[in-house]
Amino acid sequence: ETFNHVSLEIPQQQITTRTIPVLFFRSAPAGSANTRLVPLRYCVQVPKNGCVGDIKHALSGLCGIKPTQLALCDVYENSIYEILRDGKAVSTIRPDDFITAYEVDPYTNVSIHAIATHTRGDTKFNASNTNEEGGERNLFGYPFLTSFDARMTCTKVWNHIWRQVSRLVLWPAGVDGNSKPIIERLKSALTIRIVDNSGKPRPVFAKKQVESSAMLDAASILPCNSNAKIADVLGGDCTERFLFLSLEWSNIILDGLKLIDENRFLAFSDHASLLVTLDQCFETFTRPERLDENNMWYCSRCKEHVRAMKTMELWKLPNVLVVHLKRFAFKHALRREKLDAFVDFPLQELDMSRHCASSSSYTRGSISPTSNSASPGQSSMNDDNGENFVVDNVPAIYDLFAVTNHYGRMGFGHYTAYARKWNEDGMSDQWAAFDDSNVGGIKPSMVVTPAAYVLFYRRRIFD
Repeated sequence: ETFNHVSLEIPQQQITTRTIPVLFFRSAPAGSANTRLVPLRYCVQVPKNGCVGDIKHALSGLCGIKPTQLALCDVYENSIYEILRDGKAVSTIRPDDFITAYEVDPYTNVSIHAIATHTRGDTKFNASNTNEEGGERNLFGYPFLTSFDARMTCTKVWNHIWRQVSRLVLWPAGVDGNSKPIIERLKSALTIRIVDNSGKPRPVFAKKQVESSAMLDAASILPCNSNAKIADVLGGDCTERFLFLSLEWSNIILDGLKLIDENRFLAFSDHASLLVTLDQCFETFTRPERLDENNMWYCSRCKEHVRAMKTMELWKLPNVLVVHLKRFAFKHALRREKLDAFVDFPLQELDMSRHCASSSSYTRGSISPTSNSASPGQSSMNDDNGENFVVDNVPAIYDLFAVTNHYGRMGFGHYTAYARKWNEDGMSDQWAAFDDSNVGGIKPSMVVTPAAYVLFYRRRIFD
């Protein structure tokens, strides 16, 4: 329906480049005062025929970290699915792949690189290294990759990991790095377990054969007060392979404050490199445009064809707003180029009031404002009989409830969808992914991707 639907052009700089969103995790070294910085999401522009090494160099220019100290990963279901090699082609990265970057030390024979995942502290294992409940681990949040010197003691390694994750704990007001008793209480929410690549505990601290689940549980936990060197515990070849850690979080309440909130494990900020936003697309849509010589307009006043100024404006907003992103650019008669630009759009509280022209009044058939002005928060317009009617102001706040994604190119591709339930009373927080006959849950942070093609918004208060 025309009233519900608007097609937006995506502002483009170069069609030969591709924009890839990357969530960057900065390392917190010893003595750093920036242990509570949240990850930053960058939009990195690289050539379409480039490689992962190009992404590193472009990201390096934005974040100031050397490319040799950046590790790029593909994250899937709360764990690192693949560490991307520098030579991997950009074209193999799917629009819905979740790419992360981590600040690490270069790979040497004196550095250990650890892959850590977050789990809930209620997972129990038996002596055969299997989950007693027979199910999968309770993973949540973003995983991370970190590095440290192999000559460090277990205590120093524990504190190094704590510095990377201390921002995830809800610190009580007024607590700083000098409040040692409270900090020790905060640290008690975290247990660091050494596991294998499948998440099963490794009893590396056992002095004899593990015969019970209690022994397994204790023998795989990294001690926070041991002077033993981590390399002596793990073995001489520990720098030649990745160390896998399971960070187990317990729900601890301090002075009535719940220290662990899983939403904090998904928090991040956006860098200014996010070049294209949905608001920018609307601004491009409503920006005045001078018609070219092939689309001249006949002026009834001067009796000539002129290059007139064309302006598109939104006057009234629907209850359900359908936004179509124009992802195909005309190249020539036989080809349209697919635009893979990352367009950032809000899941909540899209404010359309700034893009609606209803604060001014217009006479139908005129391109100039009339003297009959609307009061603030209302819009005036004359009907064909000259009678004025006023559209009462309804908050123009919208929430996203569905996205249609497109993969591939013009005439050949694949469609998927993300959606959540809603009715007149509210909207669910749970998102689902629809891919042909496959339906499953998806985290809200995974909804915004470069594959987004059609967006469906619901007005928070119906008109």
